[in-house]
Amino acid sequence: MIHKEDETLDLLGKYTKKKEPIKTKPLENIKEKIVYRDVGKFTAKADSKNNSNSTFKILGIIAIVLIFIAIYKNSSFSKNNPLIGKWIKMNQIVNINSFVEFTEDTMIKTGMSVKVNYKIYNDKVEVKPNVTFIESPIGFIYYIKDQNTIIEDNPLGRSFYQRMK
Repeated sequence: MIHKEDETLDLLGKYTKKKEPIKTKPLENIKEKIVYRDVGKFTAKADSKNNSNSTFKILGIIAIVLIFIAIYKNSSFSKNNPLIGKWIKMNQIVNINSFVEFTEDTMIKTGMSVKVNYKIYNDKVEVKPNVTFIESPIGFIYYIKDQNTIIEDNPLGRSFYQRMK
């Protein structure tokens, strides 16, 4: 009497035996050698194209990453600009020269709107007007006294501003 386990073991042995490697005969025909040689040339060319494509892909990815870094650095998300908002001069009669307003890219002062660039430091913000896509070398410096008070340094002296609510 044959047990079922024995049959299972026989099947396992039958299918797990090592198979002999496939033996190929050497190429005898010159035409076959030429065909295989040419196929090797085509695959080598395809490999070199893939390498150059991967180089362009890597360069493209690097370029995209650099663009995102530049956008992030120039955005207001990277550094909160403490000047953005409306300000009024302290201890002065209220007139049009008493107000200054800052937005993300403009400064409104004495009723005129000017495109500006901001350079934000720890305790001060440098505001430089843009004139026809060129940043002016002369700008305004605003010192941050606290969240609601700034000090403007200008040739006529210092002006204190308070944030409008």
